Amino acid sequence: MKQSKWRVFQKSDDYEIVDLGRPAVFLVPIGKLQVKVGKATVEQYLEKFLKKNFEAFTARHSGIRGHWKGQIDDLAEYEVSFLGKEKIPKLLKMLTDLAAKIGEKCFYIKAGQYTALVQPKT
Repeated sequence: MKQSKWRVFQKSDDYEIVDLGRPAVFLVPIGKLQVKVGKATVEQYLEKFLKKNFEAFTARHSGIRGHWKGQIDDLAEYEVSFLGKEKIPKLLKMLTDLAAKIGEKCFYIKAGQYTALVQPKT
């Protein structure tokens, strides 16, 4: 694994750096957060998955509007951090499974400096 960019700031008597790795950000239409996936809402499903697999996450539910191919959605933004690349496939699989369950064609995701649309294979 590459050395963290934070390493240059680690030698200090004033603070300690805990490297959380790279961020992954994905967007979910706000209108889909209350849709049921089994017994849970999409919001509850995401919360459970992210806490279990990433220990922590940030969710922002306002002020984001996405425009794509003639569609406009108000979006919730979820962000997690991870060291290494091992957790990315698990996150991508969860998003494609969720897309299929709630009738979304794809989800926008950004991991590190790269962006993509992730969608179920047809």
